[in-house]
Amino acid sequence: MNTEVVITRELAICMFFRVPYQQAKAFNLLYRMANFGDVDMCYIRGKPEEPLILPSPRIKSNPAIYSLYPSCMSLL
Repeated sequence: MNTEVVITRELAICMFFRVPYQQAKAFNLLYRMANFGDVDMCYIRGKPEEPLILPSPRIKSNPAIYSLYPSCMSLL
């Protein structure tokens, strides 16, 4: 039995900004993050409970270090 908890991108953005998870809040925060520029939500492999917002090129150039969170839509 797999009991691993999956942290989605929507939950991670709420964790990052230290707000209780609500879908509407998560989508609002993701929209605001999109206005930051070329950044994305990620985590250091093995530490998904510590979300980061980093420049997308840095994340993509270090796939052994950084992982992206799945969207709740991709889990359906």
